[in-house]
Amino acid sequence: MDDDKLVSALERRVDSTYTVTGGLSHNATLVPEASRSPCLQLVPPFSTKEGILKEEPLIPGIYQRDKKVIRIDKSDPRSVQSYIKYDLDVSRLNAIHKHLWLAGLPQVSRALHNQIRVGRQIHITERADLHLVWRDSILYLKPLPDYLLSHVSWTNIFCSNRELYESAKGFLYSYTWLICSKSDLRIAHEQGLISEDVRWEHWAPFSAAVVSNVSPDLCGVNPRYVYGELRLTRLNLICRFCSRTFSFGTIIRGYEYGYRQYSTYLERNFRWVLTAFIYITVVLSAMQVGLATSELNENRVFNRASYIFSMFSILAPVISLFVGALFILILVLVNVRYALDQRTASRRKYAGAFANEAVKRHAF
Repeated sequence: MDDDKLVSALERRVDSTYTVTGGLSHNATLVPEASRSPCLQLVPPFSTKEGILKEEPLIPGIYQRDKKVIRIDKSDPRSVQSYIKYDLDVSRLNAIHKHLWLAGLPQVSRALHNQIRVGRQIHITERADLHLVWRDSILYLKPLPDYLLSHVSWTNIFCSNRELYESAKGFLYSYTWLICSKSDLRIAHEQGLISEDVRWEHWAPFSAAVVSNVSPDLCGVNPRYVYGELRLTRLNLICRFCSRTFSFGTIIRGYEYGYRQYSTYLERNFRWVLTAFIYITVVLSAMQVGLATSELNENRVFNRASYIFSMFSILAPVISLFVGALFILILVLVNVRYALDQRTASRRKYAGAFANEAVKRHAF
């Protein structure tokens, strides 16, 4: 009995990264969990033969981050990984992942030819967290980086970092949704979404290999790619009121601040006011007709409702104008403060330029 308890205790204490085969006995074997579960193995999602680019592709020399130009030191693996991590970053969407069902469905996106068919205009973005995000008739797509088509890149960069691996595999998987036919590949070339060197005879076996190496439960893929297309207006709403992202900045800007003029901000956010005014006008006209009839003229309930709605229709436009003016005032103050802060910071950071004789006499 004591031996049985000892065996049971030892089985519970075996490290969770191993699987015990045959129980604890002289013939027992410890199998690493990584070799048992494909999700824990970091291997390229395609073979060397199926890789489209046979050599390691060129990495850009610079990129923009936080409104700064950053140089990539290609001799330093950390510098290259830092660039790729930023290039494929979808952490903002993962922060609100449990609310993404409000912005999209957990299914693959439409192929490119179907996007065109439903009237979508493709706009290029270099941000992975805007990839497959849409508003109105615009669909944002990030072009497929060449480094994801190279087996060398996967072996040297992605297979040594789980976070990069999952982001890269998810992003590459999203392109198997978009490019399913020759017409899709033609559209991708026309829109600058994929390298011109990629031909259909390359893409067909490559995409098949990628899909076959994606687990049905999407294990080993970044959770963002559980969802396909995401609606930008819903993402803005989620970011403004989600507890993890709630702040004064997100209240104003939401997920993506797409306004460059105050008139555009008012048009998009207060468009519903015009619809409300039209509805109020129709109801008031109907009430006026109702009060002219003998059946409703002496009805106390109808008269009371007419009085309340009339007062509301008088106050509603005034309140709407006040709220709109307040929002514009807040936006102006926020933008002016931001501009002044940036001006002060630039004078410290670029002191040499501000000390130049060409502008020194005009500085204040």
